[in-house]
Amino acid sequence: MVEKLLNNRFALRTHHEKRELSVYALTVAKGGVKLARSKSEPDAPIDQTGNLASGQQSWTFTNNTMTDFAMGMQFLVGKPVADQTSLIGRFDFTLTWTPDELRTPDPGAPPGLFTAIQEQLGLKLDSARAPTDVLVIDYADRPSAN
Repeated sequence: MVEKLLNNRFALRTHHEKRELSVYALTVAKGGVKLARSKSEPDAPIDQTGNLASGQQSWTFTNNTMTDFAMGMQFLVGKPVADQTSLIGRFDFTLTWTPDELRTPDPGAPPGLFTAIQEQLGLKLDSARAPTDVLVIDYADRPSAN
C-alpha cells in the first residue's frame, strides 16, 4: 500500500539487488544455544515486545525464527544482521542488557548487548561482509499536487 502511494505521488521507481556490505553475522556461540522451542502454534504471529526506554533494557521474543530475531537486532546494532545459525524452527526467549552508554560499575547490572546475546542465548554477533538485499531508487520526481 505504501509502495503504491509512493509510486503514484513521486513516480518512484525502485528495484532490489544484492550488494556486499558490512554486516553482523549471527552464529551459534561455543557451548551451543540456550533457547526454548516456541510453545505457540507454528502459524501464530511472531511477537517482539520490550522496554527500550530505561537503563536496563529487555526484549521478549515469542514464536520467532532466527531470521525474525536477526531482523529485529539490526535496529539495535545499526547495520544488517545476517542469520548464519542454521537453526530451524521457532523460539521463545527474553534478552536483557544495559546499553553501552549507560554502563555502570554495578556488578548486578545486566551486561552489554553483545555479551548478553552470547551469555543468555548462546548466540554471537561478529562483524563480517555478506551479500545483502538493498533497495535501489531508480527514479523519483517532485510530488504530485493533492
